[in-house]
Amino acid sequence: MDPSRHSSSDSTRQKHSLCISIRELRKSQQQRDKERDDSPSNLRREYKRHPNAHSSVGGMTCHDENRIKAQRSVVFELIKQVGKNVIMGRDLLYVTFPIKCCAPESALQRFAHAASYAPSFLRKAAQQVDDPLERFKWVLAFYIAGMHCTCVVMKPLNPLLGETYQAQLDSETMVYVEQSSHHPPVTQVLVTGPGYRFYSWVTYSAHFRYNHIKLIHTGFRAVYFDDGTQIIWDNPFDIFNGVFWGSYYQETLGQIHFKDDKNGLYLTLPLGNVKNRPSDYFQATIMSLGSAHQKKKAKDSLPVAEVRGSWLGYLEVNGECYWSLAHDEKAYPTSVDKRYLLASDSTFRQDLLYLEKGDIETAQQKKIELEEQQRSERKWRTKKSHTFSFLHPFQRNG
Repeated sequence: MDPSRHSSSDSTRQKHSLCISIRELRKSQQQRDKERDDSPSNLRREYKRHPNAHSSVGGMTCHDENRIKAQRSVVFELIKQVGKNVIMGRDLLYVTFPIKCCAPESALQRFAHAASYAPSFLRKAAQQVDDPLERFKWVLAFYIAGMHCTCVVMKPLNPLLGETYQAQLDSETMVYVEQSSHHPPVTQVLVTGPGYRFYSWVTYSAHFRYNHIKLIHTGFRAVYFDDGTQIIWDNPFDIFNGVFWGSYYQETLGQIHFKDDKNGLYLTLPLGNVKNRPSDYFQATIMSLGSAHQKKKAKDSLPVAEVRGSWLGYLEVNGECYWSLAHDEKAYPTSVDKRYLLASDSTFRQDLLYLEKGDIETAQQKKIELEEQQRSERKWRTKKSHTFSFLHPFQRNG
């Protein structure tokens, strides 16, 4: 008998046996995956999204048809007055919108709402002195949870140069917002709490694009802890769909880059990257480069935590829930006693006060007066070559 033929036959049987073993392993793994997916513990991970979340596309929608119709009528009216070509080519932040399409709040007040989770999540982050990764997770939770807090159909009033807003989130957490530049518009936010300071510097622009508006935020946000740790991240962009017709909804898209240079942690968070899920879902990996003094390159980084969630529903890190709407820990900004507010505070705006009362005609007139005064002061500053001077237009009541 030919030994080589016998050897070849044994080799064939071994390969066949190996293939069967691999198939069995795969089948066994698939069965375990199915059992895991059907298990009660995993079913609890299907978190509820915001009641106004768009069911298929993603983002936040509006179910108030009357409000949507009112917004669209104003846009069409504006195009008739100014012209479609002019509107399409301009930054909408420099276009004067009638006050009847605005919410009775300044954009500064809306910025403050984005910090609603600071008392719970940033306080927890500040307590993680010996665990940089856990601190990183809580900062991530703070930002993701707050994203839906600024989604409102009605446009806020544009802040005036030098306008401020001061509020408190709880007895230990204060919010300060200021409009430090008018052209280009720049908004700065400071939140102070036990063991941390949150700061953001953001400039923004908005443009019509066919049937949607694109709002771009440029700048950064950062949390500074008392032990010297800084966690910094940039901004995504917003798309307001259905401006003229169709379904109206707001999406937040793009990538957000979080980093903690001191502890070598970073995260690139792409929004809308989960297959067969709405655009508000995401999944990503927190990476570690080790301590800053090690000076490793990105290719040497190691994965340390898996992130998944939806900014309209929940955040999980390594299967552990850090935030969900079902167990919300939001704190609403509350205005400070007027005796301690600056005269520049948003709550003293005359157009806003009349808009709150429903007196649209007077509110529009007050808005025009404030805008004319602001333009006049800008011309004066340019003529006098002053770098900054602000004659405050708000008046206190009583």
